[in-house]
Amino acid sequence: MFSISAQAELVFKNDFETISQADAVRFLTQTSFGATQHDVDTVILLSYKGWIDEQMALDFDNHKIEQAVFNYNPDNYGLNAAWWDNAITGNNQLRNRVAYALSQILVVSAEGYELSNRSIEVASYYDLLRRHAFGNYRDLLIEVSRHPAMGRYLSSKYNSKAIGNIRPDENYARELLQLFTLGTHLLNPDGTVVLDAQDNPVKVYQQDQIKTFARVFTGWSLPGARYWLDNNPIHPSPVQLMFDFDSSVLSNGVDTYHDSDAKTLFTGDVLAANQSATEDLADAIDAVFAHQNIAPFISEQLIQRLVTSNPSRFYVSRIAQVFEDDGTGTKGNLSAVIKAILTDNEALFGGEYNDNFGKYKEPTLMQSQLMRLFHGIEVTSGIYSGHYDHGFLIKDARAFSQSPLRAPSVFNFYRPDHYASVALRDLGIRAPELQIYSEDVIAKILQSLEDNIQRFNTFTVDQLPWITAYPLFDFYPELERLNTEGVDALVDYLDLLLTANHLPPAVKQNMREKLGMAFTDETKKQAIRNVIKIAVFHPSFWIQY
Repeated sequence: MFSISAQAELVFKNDFETISQADAVRFLTQTSFGATQHDVDTVILLSYKGWIDEQMALDFDNHKIEQAVFNYNPDNYGLNAAWWDNAITGNNQLRNRVAYALSQILVVSAEGYELSNRSIEVASYYDLLRRHAFGNYRDLLIEVSRHPAMGRYLSSKYNSKAIGNIRPDENYARELLQLFTLGTHLLNPDGTVVLDAQDNPVKVYQQDQIKTFARVFTGWSLPGARYWLDNNPIHPSPVQLMFDFDSSVLSNGVDTYHDSDAKTLFTGDVLAANQSATEDLADAIDAVFAHQNIAPFISEQLIQRLVTSNPSRFYVSRIAQVFEDDGTGTKGNLSAVIKAILTDNEALFGGEYNDNFGKYKEPTLMQSQLMRLFHGIEVTSGIYSGHYDHGFLIKDARAFSQSPLRAPSVFNFYRPDHYASVALRDLGIRAPELQIYSEDVIAKILQSLEDNIQRFNTFTVDQLPWITAYPLFDFYPELERLNTEGVDALVDYLDLLLTANHLPPAVKQNMREKLGMAFTDETKKQAIRNVIKIAVFHPSFWIQY
């Protein structure tokens, strides 16, 4: 925990701090899918805030992922290919990284029967997250609630009011409250739990309130539906949001499915009778959005996904204040929230003050970092020509227990409050990403890194069927750096871009010795492979500082 004096020092440090290359790499691990030397130079040139402003101003394609899946192949391989292309090569690195963070809070998953054959819908949902990454969280919640991918995943599509033995489905209502907005216990502005007179956590809502919210989310039909319960509608392109069936031309005015009775949500929040599904949805989201929990609950999770697993209560409180009011009286302005998270002094300099600062990199971010840095080689034939080879990313991602948009459940790949051991729980130190890292998963990751790095220059993509090809990292720029700038320069470069200068001196000396014993291009290539493996096998590579 920060001392008050350290906290006061943090407030002013960023005003005059010079950005070093290592600072820029640390910043880029929080804001992108991996730093390159060009990115580092740009951050130093523009400043942290300047880089963020430039990223937020970039044009972007509203339907990029959806269209890419459509152009590739509307199957699960196409979804993975489109996602990885965007993450590795996209100019909108900050937007894409924030969308990825949101995808782990507002979860839908192509893993499971609900969306296993609906890749275009899942891609459209990810585009929605990209579109709203710098928008307003309330607007995002409205569209998430109406998106057909969410409607299928949490069974709010064709959710009917009580008719005979039918009762409204509670699935989406429960997860909206528990995972997407409020959590389960009442929170203070700094994210700590409010306790009652007996020191027990105060609950935010009861089961009866979940049932009431379930009544709100009734009467929504899949886009392109020709009748109620049409599970194979005519798919519009691009994918459209679910529609209010009772208010549509399809309704015969007799058979209605939205519960239009009055509803009491929270104390003082009453939805009037005879409202449409659209009106009830908007009013219910407004009620949730006005709750005191949403600012600290969402702010802390965004900090965790982007910056550190264990933010100080000061940090959470500062960001929650921005969520509550961006300075113009607007609540939920994600562009202001994201900028505040990334330019907060704890994000930029927290490691100097907080021993628990930082986070473990999840497998997806380790893979993307290597692909961006080491120039993954493009496929040269077939429908994926001109794009990176994704065969290994899909194969390995599943072995790593993490594949984008394929969480095992609505609870994501890991929980934000996961403790890796009883000892860490007693210390209050969370390590969410370690919930992925079983001994088996770690062994598979190490083997994959070994295989993929070793394959440099052993064969070309054209010598293999593209769908089974493994990644061929292009280490020729590293070979050129070794030949022109020398051993020390290459070792320092790898230390900088892979670990933000956190490799121990003894490890760097070992790398120098291996490179110093190589005299021909062939032996240098093998030496480069070896020193890169030394760096990425070291714990410093696995941690986001």
